[in-house]
Amino acid sequence: MTETMDRILRHDLGMVVLGLVLSTAAGQKAPNLVDKSRAVCATKGWYGVTKGTADHHWVGNSQILYIVPKPDGSNDLKLFSVDTGQTKSAPLAEAFRQSVGEPESVKVSPDGQKMFWSGKNVAEPSWFVANMSAKSVETFPRRLVDMSADAPTPDEESTLTWSPDSRSVLECVITFGRNTATSVWRRTLGAIATEQAYPKARGYADWQPTMIGTWLAFAPSGISIGGPRKSVGFNTWKVDQPATTRKSWNVKVPANRTIAGFSHSFSGKQILWDLSIHNDKHSGPWDSAGEEIWITDAEGKNWKQIAQVVFDEKKGDEQVTRFGLPKWRPDGKAISFDYMGKLYIFKLPSQ
Repeated sequence: MTETMDRILRHDLGMVVLGLVLSTAAGQKAPNLVDKSRAVCATKGWYGVTKGTADHHWVGNSQILYIVPKPDGSNDLKLFSVDTGQTKSAPLAEAFRQSVGEPESVKVSPDGQKMFWSGKNVAEPSWFVANMSAKSVETFPRRLVDMSADAPTPDEESTLTWSPDSRSVLECVITFGRNTATSVWRRTLGAIATEQAYPKARGYADWQPTMIGTWLAFAPSGISIGGPRKSVGFNTWKVDQPATTRKSWNVKVPANRTIAGFSHSFSGKQILWDLSIHNDKHSGPWDSAGEEIWITDAEGKNWKQIAQVVFDEKKGDEQVTRFGLPKWRPDGKAISFDYMGKLYIFKLPSQ
C-alpha cells in the first residue's frame, strides 16, 4: 500500500503539479490563455525584441503595427499594419526606414496617430518623431546618461515616452552616483526646438520612467539586475512636483513565482503581470514550469489571476523562449501576445 501511495504521489507531483501550482489564490483554475484567445495572424518575419518572439504595437483599438527587417541585417526596415478584425496586412510609413537604428525603440502615441523611434545611422544618436505616414519627421539628439558611478543602466542614452495627450514627448535621463536623480524634458510637437525642463526627481531608480495616467512618472527599480525577481520597487511622482509627490514602495509577487514582465494600462489604473511559475522539476533560477497572467491595481495590490500558459515538459524550453510579453490594448479590455509564431488577442474578463 505504501509503495502504491508513493507512486501515486510521485505521479501527482511530477505530472499534475502544474494544475496545482497554476490555480488561483481562491483555488479556482484559471483558463488556458492560448485556448481562450483568438489567433489573428502568423508573425513570421516580424522584428523581435527577443529571439523567437515577434514585437508589435497597438495603433488605436483595432490595428497592430509591426516591423519587417531585411534578411541581410541592414537598416532597411518597413512598417506594416494588421487590422485585427480582418487580419489583413498593409504597408505603412515608407520614410520610416531612412533613419532607424533601434526598432525596439518604436512607440506609438496613445491616440494611435504618431510614433517615435531612435536612429543611429546618422551623425549622432537621435530621436525621430513622426506621424504614421512619416511624411513629416522631427528630430533631435539623444542625451547621454550621467554615469557618475558604476551602476546598472538599461542604456547609455536617454529614453523617450509619450505624454498622455499625445501632443508631447518626454525625454528622460537617469543620473547615477551619490546624487541619483531622474531628469525629464518635455518637447511639444511642432515646436521641437523649444522645451520645458522639469525639476529633477531625486531618488534611486534603475530603469527609465514612463508616463502613466495624467502626468505621473513611473520608474521601477530592482527589476533589471541579475536573474528572475520575486519583487520590484515602484517609484512614482508628478513630473512638475517631484519633491512633494515622489512615492516609493516594494511589490512582491505571489509565492513560487517570479516576474517575467509587467506594464501599466493606458489609463494607469491597472498593472498587467506576466509571472513565471516554478516547481521541484524546474528548480533552476531561469527554469519555468509555465507562466501566468495576473492583474492588480496601480500599486500592485488586489492580485487577480486571469489566465495561465501551460508549458509541455518536452517542449518547455521552446515554449518559454517563444512566448512574448503580453501588451495592453489601448481601451484596457484586451491584451495581445505572440506565441509560437502567431499573434493572439485575449479579451479580459469584466472587472
